[in-house]
Amino acid sequence: MRSINLLRLALDAEILRLRAMATRQGRRAAFGSVAFIFALAVLAFAEIAGWQGLRLRVEAIPPLSFY
Repeated sequence: MRSINLLRLALDAEILRLRAMATRQGRRAAFGSVAFIFALAVLAFAEIAGWQGLRLRVEAIPPLSFY
């Protein structure tokens, strides 16, 4: 009888551990996806800043005239 109670206690502890692990992994995935979105925004703003810097420093190419 005592071994059954210990087995049940071990099972409950394992279920609790797995739930905590799943919660932690879900939270890590959520934070990772938010960080990925911020990283994409940083890259987009860096590209915009680069194009603006080029626009100020490089002369425009004149249009071709076919006439």
